[in-house]
Amino acid sequence: MIRSAAERQLLVALADLVPEGTRAASLREIRERGEAYFCGYLVDWNGAADSLAASGLIERSRGKLSLTDDGIETAASAGARRPRFHYWYSHWYLRASRSRAHSDLCKRAYGIDLCQTGMATRSQIEMIGDLIASRTRPRVLDLGCGAGMIDEYLSDECVADVTGIDVVTAGIRLARDRTKDKRERLRFFLKDMREYPQDPTGYDMIMSLDTLYFLGAEGNGLLFEKRYAEAAAFAGMASDGTLTRYLYSTVPR
Repeated sequence: MIRSAAERQLLVALADLVPEGTRAASLREIRERGEAYFCGYLVDWNGAADSLAASGLIERSRGKLSLTDDGIETAASAGARRPRFHYWYSHWYLRASRSRAHSDLCKRAYGIDLCQTGMATRSQIEMIGDLIASRTRPRVLDLGCGAGMIDEYLSDECVADVTGIDVVTAGIRLARDRTKDKRERLRFFLKDMREYPQDPTGYDMIMSLDTLYFLGAEGNGLLFEKRYAEAAAFAGMASDGTLTRYLYSTVPR
């Protein structure tokens, strides 16, 4: 059982460096992987190797560490709960939201600064806005909202009620803090898109901008699950920047 953040980080970093326990690694090698994996969220690992060895999750041999069978299973579970991209995006959102250079980049490259992560030009966002604005006070769900600046822009421009969900804690905190005076029409939740919502018919539109690929093969299937197909409309942006729009008519409007 993992008792501390230090134990979890060491175990996950070792599993990432040495998948399936194929070989042993030195603590220095594991630490270097941890610095890359956890970005600015790396904690002090002092004593973590000793406690993991006592718990039977790692083994020591000739100054190197390796995963036991229990360690492989535990590391996989710990990594799945908070995957690598969570730390990268948490670190990125905090820095990008305060960066004048990134703001200028977005304005020059995309035509508008909405703290984009390399996706969504102004014209693409306006295309989605046109779809939203075709309804009166529409209810919109954004799967993978990040820091929520695109949601805020669409809500302001289209007079829409927008709910954004994401698994990145820093993004949701930034979104909530920035929009605290607009909570009657902007809500942000720390949720996994694979589990939310259970009843998508409560929304007039569901959108996902550069996020479905995080689900791997599940991403494509998600669009056509019955619970999502019952929504009025779906707008999604692929990782190559193409905008896809699905319109459904299964729910009377």
